[in-house]
Amino acid sequence: MITIQSIKSCSASEYYITVLPDTSLPHEFQAATIFQEILDYLSSNGAKIFIERDFGTAEGLSALDTARTTLQDKDDGVAPVRLISKPGLHGEIAGVQIHAVSDELPMETLQDGVGRMLQHKEHSYLALTGLTAPQHGCAAQQAAFLFERANSLLNKYDACFLDVARTWLWLGDILDWYDDLNRVRTACFEKWKVLGSRRLPASTGIGLHPLDGGACGIDLIAMPGHAAEISHLLAGGNQDSAYAYGSAFSRAACIPTPGGKTLYISGTADIDRQGKTQNIDNPAGQIEATIENIRALLCGAGMGDEQLAHAVIYCKNEEVEAEWQRQSRFLKWPCITTIAVVCRDNLLFEIEAVGISPF
Repeated sequence: MITIQSIKSCSASEYYITVLPDTSLPHEFQAATIFQEILDYLSSNGAKIFIERDFGTAEGLSALDTARTTLQDKDDGVAPVRLISKPGLHGEIAGVQIHAVSDELPMETLQDGVGRMLQHKEHSYLALTGLTAPQHGCAAQQAAFLFERANSLLNKYDACFLDVARTWLWLGDILDWYDDLNRVRTACFEKWKVLGSRRLPASTGIGLHPLDGGACGIDLIAMPGHAAEISHLLAGGNQDSAYAYGSAFSRAACIPTPGGKTLYISGTADIDRQGKTQNIDNPAGQIEATIENIRALLCGAGMGDEQLAHAVIYCKNEEVEAEWQRQSRFLKWPCITTIAVVCRDNLLFEIEAVGISPF
């Protein structure tokens, strides 16, 4: 099943594509159907992929990789971000998310396939994707190496971490080393003057493994030379600053994009203003509160449910996923649901989202 949300300006269009598997089919056929739907939509609308993420088990991701050859000339050689999760109620494949843009927009494939650079008028958009380093020591050492590598790549394209609107941190066995990750990130951000400026990127840090076995993976999106146009929401809705309890990220960040305005909402859970987990051992309560927090962040940017373009739902186990399915029956959010460990043992549920609206 394919769901599309789009924004269009007089000069460009953006498409947020969510494709879920047909669970009545074997996963190999699910994968083939998913990429046929994607190809049909891209071809019919004159669009190309800017960012792609695939979610599933190792077996499910292998099937998606095989089926991806369907894309043919729509495949520019940049691999999707492939994230391993446990099989949930959906089975081996959780789904595919794509941010696509108009074919006429100039787009460069970065050297070594580490992402793409999109150009629109005076703005550039740099997406670094799939950065991993499984050979570089323990988890914290991998993270330190990857932050430095990301910074070097940003510098290569006349950018720095002050230009970064959003990061995604794929952290594998997150509960074993999340404190170490926060220390690494904070040290880097202090060195690069990000902390002093309070221009902290929106971020997700979640317990999913990159496919290559790395303990850590990093993706980001930046606007080289246009840091002043990124609005960082350190606090929002029912939550205060995450930095107050040791996590250096903003609750959301908003940027102008080719089709309109885009709001990147960080991984959001049921945490109060003091940074304490609420509704412990209560999946229904955590889910309800998290939905409220997402809606509050959307509202703060002048958006509502109908402007939510992408979401990823992270459930600790199938019990939590079943409760999410019950509560989400009346939501029309385009989302992928996957099994993943959240950054605290007592957190059962997390949502990240993207909101879009015209200028």
